[in-house]
Amino acid sequence: MRTVCKHRLAFLKGDKNMLADPSQAELLAQLKQNVDVSGFPTLFQQLDAAEAEVRRFQSEVKKLKKRIEEGMTHGLSQESRILENAS
Repeated sequence: MRTVCKHRLAFLKGDKNMLADPSQAELLAQLKQNVDVSGFPTLFQQLDAAEAEVRRFQSEVKKLKKRIEEGMTHGLSQESRILENAS
């Protein structure tokens, strides 16, 4: 199974910056027209939303790890205070 790398996404989204040869811009524009009437735009929106959610969860994981580290550094009595302050 192939993966969808950033280069393939840029190609499907019609990003001219991904072209090695700027003279292919017209071909890319034609491809983009075909992509725009397909199901890809909906998939792109869903992907963007899922990636945003992943970033939000990654941020939450980072905060929780920091709170755990603080609890380990300052002892368990501090941990309950840390948890109260986070709420």
